[in-house]
Amino acid sequence: MDFALAAGDKKDFEDAFRPPFDWSRQREDEALRGWRTLDASPRALHLMHGTGAVAIFTWNGDRVTAVALLEGAQAEAVVRRLGFPAPAELQRRVRKAFRAGRPVDEAAKEAFRQPVAQLPPRDALRWYRSPEGALVEVRVEDGRVTGVELRTGGAALDLLRAAASDERWDVPEQPGPALLARTLAEVRLFVAVARGTWVEARTEGDLYVVLAHLPEGRRRIRFAVADPSDGPDTALGPGTSRILDPAELLLYGERVGREASAAAAALGAARVHDQLRLAAAAVREAARFAGPSGAPPRECFLTPAARSLFDRQPARFTPGALHAQAAALDAQADALRESADARPARG
Repeated sequence: MDFALAAGDKKDFEDAFRPPFDWSRQREDEALRGWRTLDASPRALHLMHGTGAVAIFTWNGDRVTAVALLEGAQAEAVVRRLGFPAPAELQRRVRKAFRAGRPVDEAAKEAFRQPVAQLPPRDALRWYRSPEGALVEVRVEDGRVTGVELRTGGAALDLLRAAASDERWDVPEQPGPALLARTLAEVRLFVAVARGTWVEARTEGDLYVVLAHLPEGRRRIRFAVADPSDGPDTALGPGTSRILDPAELLLYGERVGREASAAAAALGAARVHDQLRLAAAAVREAARFAGPSGAPPRECFLTPAARSLFDRQPARFTPGALHAQAAALDAQADALRESADARPARG
């Protein structure tokens, strides 16, 4: 849940519910599709959207006098307090059906009367999403019930988030051993060079694991990071990279520079400015590989394609050429920033 309505849904809601109005006339409005009741009292009605956004209708009898639409942290606080309710009838049905010793599948059929969604089981626990909202947590041994609890509010929300995270991370792992990165900035650069889109990251033991969309699909990429403290995206660390070679770094810098104008129109000047700064840092990183003769040693190139590029165009990999390319990318970034600053503000 991101606790926010899409722009179109938000506009439809705000257009449909402008107080004062009679609830009996608008309770079936199309703009309420996807909403469910969290709580109803003589003074207010709380509704939750599938995204987690919350609407509060304040009423006097049938007359709605005020409407508040909550998103973000405000909506989450309400969902943690009122969300995923367990009405008395659900509690009675669950306690009766999930008796200790009963086959769990048989108990579930009685409790819900129709198929319901389940979260992925974990250890000896199963979770059922009741139509009323609450999660039914069942402890199971050898296919039989050993205990049952109803999870509501924040407890249910945390379980749903954990299940969603497990589903996101259930993807193939990038083959091979963990990659040896110097800093988290180098990890981010690796994903960018691979034309990947960063989804999220987490630690697993001593490893830093990134979930990313790569051209071949969503993948988990494992890194052993020497300095896991976070820092600027251009802080790639001392020495030279062991996971990116000069050809990859140079081609990445050239690609970012070439695509900057179109990217700025789509992504915004500030984001592309940062991409150009990172591209300049990447090309300067390529210059670090220079040997005593000025050229990088051939063995630092990690793939046949990279070695072939170096063999065909060695002049592109001299320190002078690489520093000139980095300076050109910095100049592009400066020009983009100046152009954005000079553009008159709208309105």
